[in-house]
Amino acid sequence: MRLYEALFLIESGKAATDWEATEGALMSILEKHGGDVRQKAYYDERKLAYPVKGSRRGAYLLVHFDAEPPAIQEIHGDLNL
Repeated sequence: MRLYEALFLIESGKAATDWEATEGALMSILEKHGGDVRQKAYYDERKLAYPVKGSRRGAYLLVHFDAEPPAIQEIHGDLNL
C-alpha cells in the first residue's frame, strides 16, 4: 500500500447544509476501493480564485489515505461520476 493525499473541493452549499453526509460519501468511496483513511482536515469555506461550475466559494477537505496503486484509477472514476 502507498500513502496518497487528496484535496477535495466541496460546493459551499453542500458543506454548509449537510457536511456529515458529504464527508461520509467521500470516505465511503475511498473505503469501497480498499483505501484506509489516516487523517482528514476540513478547511473552512473560502473564496475561489475563479468560478468553478458557477460557484465562487467552496470548502476544502484534505485527506491522507493508504491504497493500492490500481485502486486510484477506480477511485478517480467514481469521483468523476
